[in-house]
Amino acid sequence: MNIAIELKNLKDSKISNIAITINKVVRILKQMNTDAPPIRKMRDEEVFNALWSSYDSVKYQVIEVLNTMEKSDETETCFNFISSVDEDDADSDEHMKNEDE
Repeated sequence: MNIAIELKNLKDSKISNIAITINKVVRILKQMNTDAPPIRKMRDEEVFNALWSSYDSVKYQVIEVLNTMEKSDETETCFNFISSVDEDDADSDEHMKNEDE
């Protein structure tokens, strides 16, 4: 019996949290005064830039972390791998452009 009550309370709590979050999002969207959708599917080029080529991409964030870590064989291997992919970026950029055409 106690498990059933706990599960119901957990479910109710999650539903309540979702409702609170939706209310916050609606309030922020109203403050923004825009008709643009807050979320949209990114184009392939945008995904590539976010993950790999722009200055604030995941790749550069990883490089920053690796640079702050104590040097070891493992961090050096990771850094070399990420850096070596830079050489392939030009090929990837060209491939992306060809797919768009």
